[in-house]
Amino acid sequence: MQLKTGMALVAGMIVAAGSYADVFGTGANEFELTFQPISGGSKPSGNYGNISYAYSIGTHEITADQWQKYINASGGPVGSGTAYDASPGTSGSQAVNNVSWYEAAQFVNWLNTSTGNQAAYSFDASGVMSLWGEQEQSSTSAFRHKDALYALPSEDEWVKAAYWNGSSLQTYATSGDVAPVAGSDANFANAIGSIWDVGSGNAELNGTYDMMGNVWEWSESGYTAPDDSVSEYRALRGGAFNNATNFVISSKHLTYSPNDELSVFGFRVAAVPEPSTLAFVGVFGGGLWMIRRFFPM
Repeated sequence: MQLKTGMALVAGMIVAAGSYADVFGTGANEFELTFQPISGGSKPSGNYGNISYAYSIGTHEITADQWQKYINASGGPVGSGTAYDASPGTSGSQAVNNVSWYEAAQFVNWLNTSTGNQAAYSFDASGVMSLWGEQEQSSTSAFRHKDALYALPSEDEWVKAAYWNGSSLQTYATSGDVAPVAGSDANFANAIGSIWDVGSGNAELNGTYDMMGNVWEWSESGYTAPDDSVSEYRALRGGAFNNATNFVISSKHLTYSPNDELSVFGFRVAAVPEPSTLAFVGVFGGGLWMIRRFFPM
């Protein structure tokens, strides 16, 4: 059964009721991203998290190693100035840092185009970004193409994945909505003193890691709606390793220029399945079924 261009069902790789993995690159530059399905069956009614469709959020932040493999395979972000210099200060399985919004967006574009999918964001050959036309843009914003599979999570997608428990929007991303323990549950309050390897803490409410602390994460969204200017400041979420507890709560976000690179800025990836994929998920009935997907390069 063919699910979409470049995506096929692999025998023995169906995963029930939980995370799934997509594989990118080849050879020494191959890496895997895991995703947590987020149901569209319910949604918050407040200012953030109002998402009524099913999607998936990256289980972990993008690591320095994954970032380097992207550089090796693609040549890296294209553009002029420090916003495109691809110069993280972390390594290995630590969350990548010093990443601008434009760099993160081009990483996401490569995830799409290298697997035969539509680029999420419109960059020309010199790295200049523009908005999609009215017929091309998604329902989330003029930044994202409607046919892209992978994207930076919108702020609403990020918030729902981190804090929504099915009936209420929590203060913390912990299972019981209790304050996380610094250095044990999550990396904040300088308990570790630096960015740690992703997944080093405890699993959060919806199966993710590090949505509380470690690095601030770029969202796709402009700080104020609508998303109608490429230079509009973007919202970041989650706090960083050196922030106090009140920075890892659901009501806290930052705003920075998409050009900015800071040592505490990183990102994770979202995936919005196309309708054919969702139809396949429902074939099995009963519970939720997802597929491990391999993409030929």
